[in-house]
Formats: sequence, C-alpha cells, structure tokens
Amino acid sequence: MQSTDVTFPNSIRTKLRPYCRPFLILWIYALLVHLPLLVLRLTNDLDGLWNQDDYMAGAWELSIGRWFWPFLDKARFGVSLDPLPAVFSLALYVLSFLLILRLLDLAPSALTILGGFLFLSSVGIVCQMSFGYMAITFAVSFFLAVLAVWALLVPAKTSSILRILLSSVCIALMMGCYQAGIGTTALVSLFVLLYSFAMPRRDSSFLPANFSSRLRFAAKLVLSVFFGGILYVLLLKLRLWQTGTQASDYQGFSSISPRYILAGIPGALCHCYQTALGYFVNGTFLSNALERHLWFPVFYLPVLLVCLLVFIRIFRKNRAEAFLFLIVLFLIPAAANCFYLAAPETETHMQMVVSMGLILPLLLGFAGDLTPAGCAFSKASSNIRKLPTILLVLDAVILIYGNILQCEMDQYAMYAGRRATQTLAESILTEANRQGYDYIDGQLLITGAPASSKTFYTAPLFEKANAYAQYGRWSSDVSFSRVSWTKFYSNYLRINVSFAAGDTEATIASLPEVAAMPSYPAAGSVQNIYGVLVVKLGGAEAVQ
Repeated sequence: MQSTDVTFPNSIRTKLRPYCRPFLILWIYALLVHLPLLVLRLTNDLDGLWNQDDYMAGAWELSIGRWFWPFLDKARFGVSLDPLPAVFSLALYVLSFLLILRLLDLAPSALTILGGFLFLSSVGIVCQMSFGYMAITFAVSFFLAVLAVWALLVPAKTSSILRILLSSVCIALMMGCYQAGIGTTALVSLFVLLYSFAMPRRDSSFLPANFSSRLRFAAKLVLSVFFGGILYVLLLKLRLWQTGTQASDYQGFSSISPRYILAGIPGALCHCYQTALGYFVNGTFLSNALERHLWFPVFYLPVLLVCLLVFIRIFRKNRAEAFLFLIVLFLIPAAANCFYLAAPETETHMQMVVSMGLILPLLLGFAGDLTPAGCAFSKASSNIRKLPTILLVLDAVILIYGNILQCEMDQYAMYAGRRATQTLAESILTEANRQGYDYIDGQLLITGAPASSKTFYTAPLFEKANAYAQYGRWSSDVSFSRVSWTKFYSNYLRINVSFAAGDTEATIASLPEVAAMPSYPAAGSVQNIYGVLVVKLGGAEAVQ
C-alpha cells in the first residue's frame, strides 16, 4: 500500500516532466508577445471598454446561449482586474496546445515549440485578450473544446459510454462559454484522423491505429457532439426558464432549429471556406503583417510541400488511406469554422478565428516524422537531407515574425487610439469648464466617434491594424456613441459625466442647428442648445 502511494505520484511526475519546460517556454513567450496589452491594460473600444473590473455576466449572456459564463464569473466574484485574466488565460492556451501535441503523439521538440509560437502569436488570441473581462471565458471554452477530444482518446479503464458522456459534458460546458469553440473540437478531431494516417504506429500513441478504430473514434465523436448539443440546449432552456430570460435574436441565435440548420448547410459551407481565405490570403482578417505583400503566399508552400510528402509516403503504403488523407485535409476549413453550420447567418468577428490559428502549427507537426525513408531525398548526403528541415524552420520563423508584428500593430492601435481618445475627452471637459457648464448635473451630447475629430492623431501604423484594434473608430450612431463615451469617461477616466439620452438625444442630434455647427475644435463646435451641451466632432447618424 505504501509502495503504491509513492509510485503513483512518481509516475505522474515522470509523464509531466517532458512538458514542464515547454510549458514555461511557451507561456513566457506568450506573455512577451502580449506584454503591451498586459502592462498597459489595453482593451478594444467595444465590450472590452464597456465592461471592466467587476463585471458579472447575466441576462444578456444567457440570452445569447452562454449559460455557463455567469457561473465562471460568480466563481471569481466578477473580478476582472487586468492583466490577471489575460495572464491566466494565456497559461490555459499553452496547456491546451500541449494537450493537443500529446493527443497527436507529438513530443516537445524545436519544431513543435515553433508551432506553439506560431499559434500563441495569432491575432485571434490578441483580440480575445482585448476583451479583458471575458478573456478567461474564451480560454476556458478553448480548453474544454480540447478536453472533449481528450476524453475520447486518453487511455483509461473506462467504458466507451462513459467516455462519450464525459466528452458530451465538456462540449455542453464549452458551448455554454462560447459556442464558436466547437470549431476547435472539430479541428483537433480532424487532425487526430490526419495524424493517424500520417504517423508511424507507436505503443504510446492515442491515435487510432486502423480503419476500424478510426471509424469508432468518428462514431464516438459524432455521438458526443450530438449528446453534448442536446445537453447544452436542455441546460440553456433550464437556465432561461429559471431566470425568466428570453432568447436573443443576436446573430440569429433564437432562430436556430434542425430545419434552419439543414436549409443553411450549402451557404454555411461556403462561409467556412470564405472565412479561411479571409484569414490566410485576402486580408479580411490581417493574421500576418507580411500578408499585405502579393508574394506572401509563397511562405505557405513549404507547409503544403510537407503535406505532399506525407501524402506520398502514405500513398506508397496504402492508396485508399492516401486519398482519405487528402479528403480529410480538404475538410480542415470546414472543421475550424463548423459553428457556421449551426448558425449560417453568423457574422464573422476576429475573436472567432482562434481555431484557424491552429491550422499551420499542426500542419508543421507533420514534418517531425518525415524520416529519410519516406522522402524522395532519402539517398542524398546528410547535408542535403538537412536542407528541407532548415528551410522549413526558416519558413516557420518568418511566419512567426509576421504574426508577432501583426500582434504588435494591433496592440499599438489600441494604445494609440486610446491615448488620442483620452486627450480628446479631457479637452472636451476643459472646454465645458471654460464655458461654465456643469457636465455632472447637466447633459452632454457628443456627436461622432473620437476618430471623426480632426484632432484625433495616432500614426500611419494605426491603419495597418485590424478593425477591432482601431480604438476610437466606434459607430457614429448617436446612441451607440453615447454608450461608448459614457463608458470611456466612467470606466477609463473614472469621471462621472451625464449624457443626454432617449428622446432628448434624438431630438437635439437631429436639429438643423447641430448640422450647421463646425467640427471640433473650431469656434462654435461646442454649444449649449436647449440646456444640452453639444460637442460636434464629425458626422453622426441621428436616431430614427
């Protein structure tokens, strides 16, 4: 009995030891890449600005299907003091990535560490961290998405039914945090199949070893997603009923039904591949700073060459498996974005593309087992055999370099935009004081977003950031702008400012006197109109 008590922790320690150093390396790297965001407490100018410090998820989050999110907030008493949520979340992303490596039977190595660098410097993670108050929710969703696959594969003396149930619970909880996480589950599962075709068999492998085991894994996955989806819906409906909350129509959530999903499959599949193109090629989402150059896709060629070599090696052994490998490879964009299948009309946002940041790192992992016996250059000299590896590592370094640059550009835009907004906000209050206006007990109306002002200056680098990071370019709709200005004064500057709202806001904003005002800071750009201090920064859309 005493021997067992000692052996068990020692065996766990032995299994974890190879991952301790990679964990620290990847975590420190992630902290360095996100250092400006962490040190300067950067957020985007939407939810990241609006909800800070002590936010507690509630009816709104529940109405859009994220029923488990409020429980996470209650567990930490709603405290969201930056940068602690981001620090913890990055550690969870690193842990999740190492779990994926273990599932794919990839030992920590220089190549897999480079893959981790590439993933952790993806702009989707920067975007998620810019929400601050929900960074932990995003990270927990990602971790549970990976854990759902782990539950199906990790060796243990448990029945298949129990494995499926555990995986289903992970999926229900994951979707209760953030529904887009299902793309990570699908993508990791797809790579399990790809690696089962590509990699040599090992005794320690979690990977399915043959066609029947792959079929069993696919069947268990389908069942876990099916039961996980049912459990998610039941728990969501229970929470909606308990709290008396109505499902929101946000992103078409309240319209989702089996008929709606089936009817939308063709459009949803098209959406999946368009989103992938937007992420990797056409610049809809700037995932890499080098992406603006027409020659940038050349750096995808070494990864594609690795996939080709893997295909050739499989083809020599089993042609049927080789063609299955190609089919599964083609399904990668559909898997990463499979949440569109449930909600085909969903608009894509940067925080939803994290799963696509896994694609290149996991494809790079194929190169780890490309032994000379499986390559066309097997009979060449040792120096020649090393050349493809050197080129692949160099290519990975260039991709990482571009990713880091884009992350820094996005963080710069958040910082510079916030500083410009702060300068403008303070100058507006200075002008109100000069005119003797009481902006605490009175009513202030600012037309236009900060970036619409001629005084708003950042730098040309601001234009190279992704739209979510361009702080100060919020909507010019007067109601939306009022919320953002209110939150900026209260949550960032820590000043109570009273703003005109409702009918007063709509009436004043639509007056011809306001339309005739010059833009701030010109003389006459700040006027007291019917007791409301109006500041005209630029054009604004009146409330209808």
